[in-house]
Amino acid sequence: MKRIIFGFIITILLAAFFTTFGFAQNNLGKINQSLKAGNASNLAQYFSPSLEVTILDDENTFNKTVATQKVKAFFATHQPSSFVIKHQGTAPNGSKYVIGALTTSKGTFRTYFVLANGLIQELAFED
Repeated sequence: MKRIIFGFIITILLAAFFTTFGFAQNNLGKINQSLKAGNASNLAQYFSPSLEVTILDDENTFNKTVATQKVKAFFATHQPSSFVIKHQGTAPNGSKYVIGALTTSKGTFRTYFVLANGLIQELAFED
């Protein structure tokens, strides 16, 4: 009986792990497409309620609504044409991070974001 219960618990834990991993990977693809398209509204679907946003030299923590407005303004003046991932990984705390190059009408920007529970906690566009 203990063996059956133990097997059941392991099965549930593995299913939860792979479901969460798949959710984060799915969000990652959609986030990348939103960056490439310069679609701040689609990107904002993956913002946490409060996130740190860095746009060039302006860094601050904003709620989702203000962060969306800031990213829309950036995309309006720097129309993206491509986003290429240069590096990605998992931090010791389990959050995912992506570092890439966002090519826009005004140059290429080092872009990175941090995901926790499938949502963007930190987003940066730097020279």
